[in-house]
Amino acid sequence: MNISALFFQRAAEQPDVLAIRDGAETRTYGTFAAEVRATAAYFTQLGIQKNDRVLVFVPMGLDLYRVVMALFQIGATAVFLDEWVGLDRLRLCCKLADCKAFIAPWKFRWIGFFIPEIRKIPIKPRLKVDLSKQTEALANCGEDDTALITFTTGSTGTPKAARRTHAFLGHQFRVLAAKMASEPSTVVMTTLPIVLLINFGTGASSVVARFSPKKAHRLKADVILKEMAENQVHTLIASPYFVQKLAESAGNNAVPSLKKVFTGGGPVFPPEAALFQKAFPAAAIQVVYGSTEAEPIAGVSVEQLLEKSDLLVLGGLCVGTPDLNIRLEIIEIREAIVTGNELESLRLPQGSIGEIIVAGDHVLKSYYNNDAAFQRNKIIDHQGVIWHRTGDAGFVGSDGLLYLCGRCNQMIFRNGHWISPFIWESVFTQSGLVTRGTVLEWGGQLIAVVQSKPDTLKVPDANLLAILPEPVDRIIWLEKLPLDPRHHTKIDYDGLKKQMDRSKKNPG
Repeated sequence: MNISALFFQRAAEQPDVLAIRDGAETRTYGTFAAEVRATAAYFTQLGIQKNDRVLVFVPMGLDLYRVVMALFQIGATAVFLDEWVGLDRLRLCCKLADCKAFIAPWKFRWIGFFIPEIRKIPIKPRLKVDLSKQTEALANCGEDDTALITFTTGSTGTPKAARRTHAFLGHQFRVLAAKMASEPSTVVMTTLPIVLLINFGTGASSVVARFSPKKAHRLKADVILKEMAENQVHTLIASPYFVQKLAESAGNNAVPSLKKVFTGGGPVFPPEAALFQKAFPAAAIQVVYGSTEAEPIAGVSVEQLLEKSDLLVLGGLCVGTPDLNIRLEIIEIREAIVTGNELESLRLPQGSIGEIIVAGDHVLKSYYNNDAAFQRNKIIDHQGVIWHRTGDAGFVGSDGLLYLCGRCNQMIFRNGHWISPFIWESVFTQSGLVTRGTVLEWGGQLIAVVQSKPDTLKVPDANLLAILPEPVDRIIWLEKLPLDPRHHTKIDYDGLKKQMDRSKKNPG
């Protein structure tokens, strides 16, 4: 059963239960289902049909989910773009997806007239529709029909169009719903678009956080904490950046109703885990490790993460027990394409650092219109199983837990062993001496790059050298290290290297 059918089933069973709250606006399941049907009828009238790709550039909220659920109902494919994307990325994704329709707020539709890739899209529906016209019919969607196309961050080059079929979303729904253990009427606040779709299938009530990834620095934690308390939020599902900002602002047990916290999309180091635990003492807090193509891969409670906090001994950040629905292997780190014939010889024994690969029903099997991405990121073994190369380095410890060492393309092989910039990030964070820091191989040297704490003087280099896992050639101080645009949690290493190159050219 696909998510659209599950949503309408929930609407029939609990029409008066809150489906979604977006600021001051609320919709019950019954009312929202009627609006979805009316929107589906409007799209059909405009000529949008089953299997048509529709570019959806709408901020997370009521309109986004009304549009996406309506597209699901008629069997069209929603091509989803995060609101933080820039113009170049928007144009590139337009080229990759080749859409029949473009849906966005009026200001973006207006801007679209000046963007050739958008201007040539033939259908541009309005966001507001006539709610009196409804369609009851559900499209006859096959398991392999594409429901949703999302894009990876493009941190390793051109963003890949992840093709999520109805079958894939169904498998992901079952795994995530079991992990979240949401029940009808459970109040969930989330900043993650896919999670809210899962909520519709479980019958939970969703509260959209007043948070724009594009303007993350404007996050008003006190306002969000107040909203959580007023709405009796039971479960919070958000990026580590979002949870950290709330935790820093929260007093003791600021949201008594909060019983569960799930966070993912970036690493959570022991200091942050301890902060989360202190801010939300009544909540069970779990860090979920995964990626666009495989979510979840593993999970760890903050208690277990803190127990395994001696990262310098273990050499990796504990991300917990691999999900029961996934197969996981560690293979040698290599940049080249890996074939099924090579796979067996590349497998590494327990405890060895290598690339994490995974397989399972909720692991993405293909990309849209990108054979090169498939060849680079997938391995088909002799049994026909499709393995996904996560691009993450890690190892499985003697305790059976998975430990993360960072991105494979950022690992540094020096003096016969691997150096993990990711682990150095943790060393700097836990030191309390700087806001954040890492290590790079730059210009033939091993360089420590650090960001000082706001409103404080730089600590002496000698103090930093004393905490480092091994000697470095230089320490470079930067005013701010760039972070990933989606979750504002991980250091953007490509952006960091460009920033350093610019500073080298313009030392003044």
